[in-house]
This record gives sequence, C-alpha cells and structure tokens, in this order.
Amino acid sequence: MSPVLLLYGLTVFVICLCIHLLLWRIRHPGNEVLVLLLIFFIMPLLVICFSRFLYGVEFLSHPVNLATISLLHMALSSAYIATYPAAKATSPTLKILLIVASAMPNGLTRAEIVKHVDVPELFSNYLKDLECSLIAKEGDGFVLTWKGRLTVSFFILFRRMLGLQIPTVDVLSPHKGLL
Repeated sequence: MSPVLLLYGLTVFVICLCIHLLLWRIRHPGNEVLVLLLIFFIMPLLVICFSRFLYGVEFLSHPVNLATISLLHMALSSAYIATYPAAKATSPTLKILLIVASAMPNGLTRAEIVKHVDVPELFSNYLKDLECSLIAKEGDGFVLTWKGRLTVSFFILFRRMLGLQIPTVDVLSPHKGLL
C-alpha cells in the first residue's frame, strides 16, 4: 500500500474519531450506535463524494485509490465501533484493576479485592447497556431484540467455527431457538 493512501485512510479515520470525541464531550447522544455509524461511515462517504465531484480532487478519481482509502478507513472504523461497547462498560476486569491500582504499591489480598467488588452493580450496568439495543423489557421480563438474536446467532456461529463450546445456561435449555 502506498504511504499516501495509508496517510489518507488514517487521516479520514482520525478526523472521524476527533468528531466522535468532540460530540461525546458536548452531548452524549441517545442512540450511540446510529451516531457512530453516521460519523464513521455515512459522513466520510459524503465528504469523499463531494470532494471528488465538487472540487475535482484528482487523487480520488482513481477507483483503486478510492477503494483502498475506503477499505482502510472502514476496517479501522469497524474495529473501533466493535470495541466501543467494551471500552465504555465498567467490566469486572477493569473494576478489579482499578481496585488493585488504588492500593498500590502494597497491593491487596484476594479477600480484600472481593470485598470491594460490587457484583450486583456490575450486573445492573451490563443489563442497562444491553437494554438499550440487544434486549427489551416485555411484561415482567426481558426478551432478545432482533439485534440481540442476530448477535447471539453470530457468536454461536463464530464459536462453532473456532471449535469452541457454546456456553449453556439451564434457563435457556427448553428454548432451543438459537442454540
């Protein structure tokens, strides 16, 4: 790959990342996924089209160059959007690391770490995040949304392709719809 193409692809991604960070600092949007898709996919496509047709950017007139820049940007953006939920969540791993970091340089025993981990709080936060897109309240319980069904199906397929076991939960065993 030409260094110039690499630079263009990285520049488009960095600009989108800066816009994302700026918008989140100003006002956190309600539908994060939609806004991320707009910032990282729709907006760059429009900018490239307008710069090519309105300003006659010669470099972008070559389909191979345009495809290379677009693929690099899309790969970086897809990886970023895929890791975004994990980065924003307070995972048990991060919580434990922060607890141990606060006790440095002496550290903590296993019992002291366990004493500081609030499992119901962590679970509740995950449930809130999932409720925004992958599960929905129905009556007194929760059900998978179409996005949740798609996500579960994808990960089951992916785990099977890798030869990994599918984690099972007794509650799900009568409902073999996705498993």
